[in-house]
Amino acid sequence: MKRMLISVLAVLALAPFAAQARNLSPGTLELSGSTQLGFSTTSTEVDGDPNDFDQDIWTVHGSGLVYIAPNLGIGLVLGHQNVETTYGLDKTESSTTTFGPTIGFNVSLAQQLSLKLNGNLVFARGSQDDLDMDGFGWGVGAGLSFFPVSYLSIDAGLGYQALYLEDDVNRDWDISGLNVGVGLSVYFGGR
Repeated sequence: MKRMLISVLAVLALAPFAAQARNLSPGTLELSGSTQLGFSTTSTEVDGDPNDFDQDIWTVHGSGLVYIAPNLGIGLVLGHQNVETTYGLDKTESSTTTFGPTIGFNVSLAQQLSLKLNGNLVFARGSQDDLDMDGFGWGVGAGLSFFPVSYLSIDAGLGYQALYLEDDVNRDWDISGLNVGVGLSVYFGGR
């Protein structure tokens, strides 16, 4: 952890010498990835029977964009989320995988800072304990990208995703929510 902190501080110390946040030209390939960990504990009491509700969430997300016009890219997005929930003595596990087309737009704000906007449509497959689910969804997001060098950005963003799934016994599952994340993007090619 200490080594990682020193590396981050070294990159930030070199930031004044880094390239300007670039306008992304046609032909540029952007590969992005992020992970999230979440933990929550809630205490509830039902008719004098106290229980703790614990949830552990792990998410990984990646995308690839090819810029087809200045600052406008199209590509694919892939995501996976695992959720483990414990309530009293009961424990459930669920997972969801999403895949689909995405579109992104880059707006250069300052010398090393860009605003990123994106949207996607996804096919979704999930499971909870022994139930399998299939469906579709959509998502939108916005975030800031800091370019310490011209081929790499450190990203922070806010997104909203909605999934509509149907399980093996024909029940509908609507899953939606806001998420906050950080990640990295690497850029190749372009002019």
